[in-house]
Amino acid sequence: MKHHTNAPNKTSMDEWIESESIQQEITLVLGTQTSAILASFAFFALLWTHKTFPIWLSILLVHVFVFVIRVWFFKKSKKLSPSEASHFYLSHIYVVGMIGLAWGLTTFLVNDQTPSNTELLGYVIILVYATASTIYLSRHLPSMRLFIASFISGLLIAFVARWVVDHDFSFTLDHTILLFVSLILGFVLLRFGEQLNKSHITTLTLQFQNTALLKSTTQERDSALAAIESKNRILACTAHDMRQPVLALDIYTKWLLEDPHLSNEITPKIASATREVLSQFNALFDLAELNQNQTAVKIQSVHLKSLVEEVCVQHHGLALNKGLELRTYLLDATLDTDPVLFSRLLGNIISNAIKYSNKGGLLVALRRYQPKRLQIEVWDTGLGIPDHEQGLVFEAFYKSKAQTGTNDGFGLGLSIVAELARLLGFTVTLRSRVNRGTMVLIDLSANKVTPA
Repeated sequence: MKHHTNAPNKTSMDEWIESESIQQEITLVLGTQTSAILASFAFFALLWTHKTFPIWLSILLVHVFVFVIRVWFFKKSKKLSPSEASHFYLSHIYVVGMIGLAWGLTTFLVNDQTPSNTELLGYVIILVYATASTIYLSRHLPSMRLFIASFISGLLIAFVARWVVDHDFSFTLDHTILLFVSLILGFVLLRFGEQLNKSHITTLTLQFQNTALLKSTTQERDSALAAIESKNRILACTAHDMRQPVLALDIYTKWLLEDPHLSNEITPKIASATREVLSQFNALFDLAELNQNQTAVKIQSVHLKSLVEEVCVQHHGLALNKGLELRTYLLDATLDTDPVLFSRLLGNIISNAIKYSNKGGLLVALRRYQPKRLQIEVWDTGLGIPDHEQGLVFEAFYKSKAQTGTNDGFGLGLSIVAELARLLGFTVTLRSRVNRGTMVLIDLSANKVTPA
């Protein structure tokens, strides 16, 4: 039998217990198909010479019909997924009632006023079958109760039918004893089945809780290992990527100390290396702040065009220094967002585009495609990103292999963009072609956008 131990991840405890109980019950019942056939064969073979053939044949045909439905029902349930099987089982649970009713009605063949030893043996077969079915069906309490209620109902109908058929409308002592024993048996079976079900539910509850505990422990372990790995990666990236500008600062400083007349030539280089170190420190601080959920989001109505223009102006000088043209195409609109975080988000995208572009330029566009769908596009003519890497560039510390000759930075720019977009409720995607450029798109449609 397959235990669907991943179910606790998807459902509540009660739903999982019901699904697992139904799965176990289906497996057990399918395992008793041969026993059910043998019990039926023994019963009807025992009585076929003792009863009127038409009545014997009629009840046999009822059993054959119910047995065919039984096989279809449980085999169909077994082929479905756990969730589908539970829905199918509960929708067709009346089949369990038909099985109980059929075996209860079968007592009509052994309800003579003076039952013989052969008929009493047939009665024992029926009661043994009912007891075994109660044990198998006790995994799922509604199924078990329905079976016992249907079985007792069929048994009472058979007694009344026999009473009518006998014409004198009287019961012998033996007949009366069988009736009361049957009723008592129904009560005993019900109590017995409920106790079995209680034990079964307790076992599944412990299994669910142990699985949840194991999952929680595994998640905590994985989180701790991930945190250690992240710290190791930060240290490794810091040591690797910051070594170059720090060594450059050391060399430039020695040159300047040895020959102060080189100040005009060396000072700009010192300033450039210092800016690179500060930029890398800022990226690390941003990542640490976002990972620790210490970033407060302060939503307010923002004039989007003015905010985007301001961010572009801040990066205009950086683009000019690389010989790049930074153009804008902006519509008027207002947006409910955090202006500081939005500026950091857009600024990271623009600076990333400038970093990996050596010629051409950038276009920052604010477009409206539908009345309530506004988006910002940042186009560049840079190195581009291969298709197989485009899903990775939003991960921390990832740098595309196509970005050769650009060793500055930790590869944190787009990971910070992804986290800021999550905080602000935006969706960020990109399209890129190697040696042609990249377009990063910020979909603002999830936020409240209105015309300016």
